[in-house]
Amino acid sequence: MAKKKDAVAAWLMLCLPGAGLAQEVPAPAPQEAAVLRLADPHAGSAVLAQGTPIRLMVLNEVSSAKAKPGDRFVLRVDETIAVNGKTAIPVGAKAYGEVTEVKESGGLGKAGGLGARLLYIELPGREVPIEGARSAKGNGSGGQTAMAVIGLGVFGLFAQGHNAKMKAGELMTAYLAADTDFGTPPAP
Repeated sequence: MAKKKDAVAAWLMLCLPGAGLAQEVPAPAPQEAAVLRLADPHAGSAVLAQGTPIRLMVLNEVSSAKAKPGDRFVLRVDETIAVNGKTAIPVGAKAYGEVTEVKESGGLGKAGGLGARLLYIELPGREVPIEGARSAKGNGSGGQTAMAVIGLGVFGLFAQGHNAKMKAGELMTAYLAADTDFGTPPAP
C-alpha cells in the first residue's frame, strides 16, 4: 500500500508543476471585480461590468424619526475595487443614497419603517451610477403596549414603537448600474 502512495505522489510531482513543493501564499490583493472585460486591450482601458458588487458603509445614522423622502445620505466605499491590478474605486470614496420611504413609529407600539436606494459613487471628475436598495423596520412593541395598558391604564396606549434605522457603520452592497470604463479618463 505504501508503494502505491509513493507512486501516486511521484506521478503528481511529474504531472503537476509545483505539486508537493511548499508555496508561499501571497497577501490578499484588493478585490478584483468578479466580472471584468478589457474594452480595448491595445489602449489598456478596463471596464467593470454592470452588476459588479461594491461594499459600502453608512457614515451617519439615518432614522425614520428624522428622515423624509428625498433626503440624501453619505456612505463610503469600504473595500478597494481594482481592475487589472490598478485601483478603480478606492477605499474611502464617497457614495450617496436617497431615502425613498419613511413610516414614523406610532402609538400602540407601531414600528417605524425606512426605505432607501443607492445613487452613485463620487470619483474625481465623475459620478459612477450604482444600484441597490435597503429597507429597515423598527421593533414593534405591541406586547409591551399591552403590558403598559395593564400597568398604567389608558396612559399605556401612548407607548411608541421603535424607529427604523440604518446605523452608522452598517455595511451595504451596491452594484454598478452599467458597464463602466475605469481606464479612460471621463470627458470634461
